[in-house]
Formats: sequence, structure tokens, C-alpha cells
Amino acid sequence: MDLENSGKKISFISRIAFQIPTIALSSITMIAISRNLGPSGRGELTQFLLLAILTSSVLSTPIFLTIMNLRNAIEIKSHLFTSLHIFNRKNLGALVFLNLVYFFLAKSNSPMSDMLNIILLDLLVVFYFVATQIRDFLLRFHKNEVYSFDFVLQIAISLTMLWLWLQQELSAARVIQIFVFFYGLFVFTLIVFLRIKLQTFNFANFIFKNTPHLEQPKLLEAKESFTKLGILFHLSLSKDLLIGTVMLSSTNFGLMSALASFWVVVRFLRASSVIQLRLSGDEPYAVSTPTKGILAFTARSKSAIHLQAMIIGITGMLGYLLTPILMGRGFKPSIGMTISGITAEILLMRCLYNLSTSPSRYRQNLFISLFLFQIIFLGVLVFFGVNLSITIIWFSSCVIYTIYEVSNFTRSKIEYK
Repeated sequence: MDLENSGKKISFISRIAFQIPTIALSSITMIAISRNLGPSGRGELTQFLLLAILTSSVLSTPIFLTIMNLRNAIEIKSHLFTSLHIFNRKNLGALVFLNLVYFFLAKSNSPMSDMLNIILLDLLVVFYFVATQIRDFLLRFHKNEVYSFDFVLQIAISLTMLWLWLQQELSAARVIQIFVFFYGLFVFTLIVFLRIKLQTFNFANFIFKNTPHLEQPKLLEAKESFTKLGILFHLSLSKDLLIGTVMLSSTNFGLMSALASFWVVVRFLRASSVIQLRLSGDEPYAVSTPTKGILAFTARSKSAIHLQAMIIGITGMLGYLLTPILMGRGFKPSIGMTISGITAEILLMRCLYNLSTSPSRYRQNLFISLFLFQIIFLGVLVFFGVNLSITIIWFSSCVIYTIYEVSNFTRSKIEYK
């Protein structure tokens, strides 16, 4: 059997519906873990998972964007086989950099423990990286069974967490080991499924990069800028948490990540929209514009921004009310912290929308410059003994997003004249 004949196309609503059970179960599991570990343990776990997910996302984003834009099946397969090469210099360089960052952030006094965590971190990044590529590839050919694989994976993780909790053996280290183990099984399952669906796939593709029997994909115009923008998106979405993991204590960072988890889950709608738009389009390299239904609503700039802002605001305020109830009394966000976080997220969504609709080099460089300025500013505050808080981090993000929007608006007016 081969993937030349695509599977059944599904609607945007169906695509969302398939993912909601997995997201809901994952959220419930993280709430239970938070109640057991407390803010400090939650912070330690979130730091580990954040670094692994972000590294994998940065490596996988260029591959995802290319697969979603290529239309020729042979070119898509060729790109997958080439990109699955784990020992690519770029991948190895990213792992080395990640290890240095984790070693810098680790506060353990045990070198053996740090070394074990680094090995687990590297394994999880590799598993995320391979699973993401195969998963996106299968979705590209409408193999929507992948969503059921996601749900089964989450069930396995959640049940194992529950069993350890009942045995009173749940800890941050145990949770990390569970994630690494089950994502390893998940990758193995995806590889077997891919081998069944695509007989030309060879396990050697993980080791050897060359695939002379396949036609190499034609690169898109402005692909470099396109890729950089995708990577910038991922870094921007995790920017505040990255700053928090460096500059906050484990307890404060755990509270920050717990509160943020209420509104950041809304982001999955965007990724699903991108996939749906790419798979439903007929033009080789153009995003199709839906004419009716929810996709038509979300395709309009004002409607999309207002809808997203409303959902973020509602879930954010629910997070303020429910965080101490669901996760334990140790998680007590202030109203100022909540409002600054919600506002920062809404402004970030607006900035990313403007970046995607007007992906000029000037706007990208401006956004990156403001990002770096924020880090330097917060670093100066820490140097002069200011007790950095979650509210300060989110408030500083609000400021740089506002500056970006004002600069963007001013430049647009000048260009229009």
C-alpha cells in the first residue's frame, strides 16, 4: 500500500473535535500532577518539557511548512526522508546548545542526576522531532488515524500517572521518565504505521540522508524568510515562559506556567486552521480562502483577532478563579498577574497576525530587537537587585508588543502616503 491515494478529507470542525479529547485529558492530567507536586515541582517539570518541546518545534517548523506547501507526492516523500536524518549537523548543534542551557539552569548538586536528566532531555527531543515529522506527513495525506494515536498515548500517560499517584510515588523525575518512555513507544508505533502505509520508507532514513532514488523537492520562493518567520512564531509563543524559567524561582515559575496553561491551550486552533487551509486548497502554493463556515469567520482579520481575544480573556479569568481550586492552595495568582498575562497573550496574537500578513524583514527584525531589549531590560533589573515577578515579565511584554504595534501602524501610514 502507498500514500499516493489520499485518505478521507475531513472538515475543520471534525479536525478540532478529534483533538479536544486529547487536549482535555492532557489538561486534567497536568492539573492532577500540579496538585501532587505543588508549584515548585510543577515548575521543574514545565521547564524540562518546555525546553524539549521548543527545541523540537524549532527544528520541525521548517519541515512542517515545506510539507504543507508542497503539492507533489513524490516531493513530499523525498522531503520527509531527507528531514528524518537525526544526525543532521543542525539537529546535533541544537542538542548541544540545549544541553548547555539545561546544565546552566540545573540547580542540582548531583552531577550524575544532571547527566541523567540531559540524556532524558535529548531522548525526548529526538522522540518529539521524529513523531512530529511523521505525524504531520501522515496528516498531509489525510491519514487522520493519527488523532486516535494521540489519544491512546495520552490515555497511557494519564493512567500511569494515576497509578503512581495512588502508590504515592509520583514525582517530577518520575513524570519525566514516563513522558520519555511513552513517547518512545509512540514513535515506534508511528514508524510501524508509516512502514505499512509507505513501503518505500526505510529505517536507514534515520541514519543516512541521501535518497538518490527520489526526486528532490522544488524549494518555494522566499522559503528562507518563510521558515524564519515560522521559527520566530514558536520562539515568541514561549518567550515569556523562557524568561520565567531563567529569572524566576521554581515555585514562581510553576505558578506562571499553571496560570498560562488556561489560555495558551487556545493556540491549538491556529495550528489546526493552518493544516486545514493547506489541505483543502487546490492551488499548488497558495493558501485557499474558505468562503463559508467557521473557517470563513476565522479567515477575516478583525473576526479572528476579536474571537481569539474573547476566548483568551474568558479562559484567563477562569484560570484566575479556578487555579487555586483545581491545582491546590499553593497556586494563588493575583488579579494584576492575571490581567497582565491575559493582555500580553492577546497583544502577542495581534503581533503574530501582523507578522504573518506582512512578513517584511523590517517587521521581523523590529520584533526580534524588541524581544532582545526586553531580555536586557529585565536582566538589568535583576542586576540592580530588583525582585523580579511574574507580573513584571508579562507587563514588560505588554509594553514591547504595544511599541511594535505603534511602530507597525506608523510605518504603514508612511508607506501608504
